[in-house]
Amino acid sequence: MLIPAVITTLVVIIGITDELTLQWQTTRAIVTGPLVGLLLGDLQTGLVVGATIEMMFLSNVIVGAAGIPDVTMASAIATALCVVSDVPQEVAITLAVPVAIFGQFMSTIRFSVLGVPLAHLADKPAARGDVKGVLRTPVIGLIVINLLYIVPTFIAVYFGADLVSAAVDKMPTELINAFGVGSNLLAAVGFAMLLTMLKSRKLLPVLFIGYVLAAFLNLSIIGTVIVALAAAVLYATFSKPEVEEVS
Repeated sequence: MLIPAVITTLVVIIGITDELTLQWQTTRAIVTGPLVGLLLGDLQTGLVVGATIEMMFLSNVIVGAAGIPDVTMASAIATALCVVSDVPQEVAITLAVPVAIFGQFMSTIRFSVLGVPLAHLADKPAARGDVKGVLRTPVIGLIVINLLYIVPTFIAVYFGADLVSAAVDKMPTELINAFGVGSNLLAAVGFAMLLTMLKSRKLLPVLFIGYVLAAFLNLSIIGTVIVALAAAVLYATFSKPEVEEVS
């Protein structure tokens, strides 16, 4: 399990580093899951696991120093276990919840414990006028913060794959089916939490139209997106206030 553990850890490093620097949103489960799946040879599983976990935590927003469940670790580890250990997708998705909560604990340490001391590492070089020393400080911080996430990720995939696989083999079918129901419910709850954040209730009819297109008319995701884009353009076009010409 060494190679899968290393690959998964590298993907987590990319995500955490991006979160601290460029913020290209590679930390999201919809990116991390498919990337791990692709590198481990099963893109489809990565897409399913990543997209489901993304739905579960779609409404998570960082407020101040409050940590949120970490979707990067959760999606990476869940996808790796699903691909490497042949763990059912439902079980892997359900296991993502405690992993995300553990990642939240790491984020709390990062914000509340490590943030200030790491920042003060630049004080002495700044007092000496050592520009290179000051520039080294964020690099040191980046390495230390990454260690909070990559060490648990490596251990979970390297040692946990065999343990999870053995545990799943002993699970009764009814329990695995229950995990499936729970994983679907988690995704629905995550999306429902997002809907509560809608500021304009006038947009709810648009939501119901999309639901009808997908659920009853069996329109594909691409077709639904095209209809949504067309509706958005029409709304933007006809909702513009008319400007009277002054002669």
